[in-house]
Amino acid sequence: MVKLRVYYDLEDSRFRNQYLEKGLETLLPSLPALEKLALDQGVLVSVPKKVPSCLLVKLKLVEISEFENDRDCIEKASYILKNGGALQKLMIQMPTESYSLYEEKKMKISRTLQHLDCLI
Repeated sequence: MVKLRVYYDLEDSRFRNQYLEKGLETLLPSLPALEKLALDQGVLVSVPKKVPSCLLVKLKLVEISEFENDRDCIEKASYILKNGGALQKLMIQMPTESYSLYEEKKMKISRTLQHLDCLI
């Protein structure tokens, strides 16, 4: 597993790099003070087996852009919801499409996440 340098003071960050080999599995453990995280859906490659401390006690806002309506992405968002002890807001932005299709997808994702959250 690739390890990143630990950034103890970083509280707010945006990640658009889809080339992190292990995605959140590599990223979150290296950012223990993180409170705000914005990332592209491509960073949701893999989540850590052991929940990082920042997700349990620090991370308040997560914004995921370019979110696709597929099971893998929804499971990763569910992981954040389930383990985000300090999480106040999870924002999901989908790729721009026609408005009616966008609204339909948004409602489907919302229902799926609510259902998964009830199962957790």
